[in-house]
Amino acid sequence: MSPRIVIIGGGASGTLACMRILERFDGKVSIDLVERSSRQFNRGVAYSARLSQQLLNVPAGRMSLHPDAPDDFLQWAQQGPVPRAAASDFLPRNHFGDYLHDRFHALLEKHRGRVREVHAGVLTMEDHPAHGLRVYLDDGRILAADHVVLALGNAPPGHVPGLAPDAIDHEAYIAWPWRPGALEGIAADAPVLFVGSGLTTTDVLLSLCDAGHRGPITVLSRNGRLPLPHAAQVAHQLSAAPPAGRGVVEMLRWLRIEAVMAAQAGVPWQQVMDLAKPHVQHIWQGFNTAERARFLRHARPFWEVHRHRMPGAVHARMSELIATGRVQLIAGRVAEVRSDGEELRVR
Repeated sequence: MSPRIVIIGGGASGTLACMRILERFDGKVSIDLVERSSRQFNRGVAYSARLSQQLLNVPAGRMSLHPDAPDDFLQWAQQGPVPRAAASDFLPRNHFGDYLHDRFHALLEKHRGRVREVHAGVLTMEDHPAHGLRVYLDDGRILAADHVVLALGNAPPGHVPGLAPDAIDHEAYIAWPWRPGALEGIAADAPVLFVGSGLTTTDVLLSLCDAGHRGPITVLSRNGRLPLPHAAQVAHQLSAAPPAGRGVVEMLRWLRIEAVMAAQAGVPWQQVMDLAKPHVQHIWQGFNTAERARFLRHARPFWEVHRHRMPGAVHARMSELIATGRVQLIAGRVAEVRSDGEELRVR
């Protein structure tokens, strides 16, 4: 009898898991792919939104679904929406969602009848002594499974600190910027505050500007830093392995030494960060609890602006907006947010 598998979450992670399971079992499996939002099927939040400035943060030549065909996404783009795409281009994020959708459904054709797309939410699941696992859906259906895969994606962000009860439901408070139409209620001249200065802020802020917004914009974050830009790929190798089982200071010292040595060879520091990626899990597992807490408290903001970078053209545009005073970038924390008529007052 074919294994019965339920995958809870039909976004990018759930879709990829489904594809890998089909390939591993050569189609001799039964899969229910469960997703509540039809808009996010095969795409998830990251690859379903269609704001103007939502570019991938990895070049097209490095976004393939298949390790043995590294230019698969690039070829798909060249044969479809971007005929002149180059490996170094940062393409719109929704293109990758379309690519994932196309490759997934091509695989479904090969294994027809093995995957069922289930549009529903999951309430709970339980062990059943005779039937393995049972998954209960919010439309009353019950799915039987031998295995359940959780592909839940990232949880929505938490509320801004200091948010007064009368501000939580205020129309000026946008807690989830990926919600369809979330930016449509912002008046063209309205002052806007972004809490956080990461890639999400960059995507939404530039899309807001493209939509005609002309009011003052403030970006607030703990350290007042934007993600740094990508650089062109250059052949390079690390001179030494990372310090296994050591602390945060030793890790940062290793990265600095490698960056200096790379610079002396004409290689940008960005290449060092990319070469360090395969070691990150091993480094983190080598930290004890105190070192992990130290990293999260002190080093994480600096790590994130170097690790989670933005396309060079996007960084240049953000830098220009800041230099001209169109956007104010400040370091600080939110102490209080309260309602004040049609506006919110932030201290």
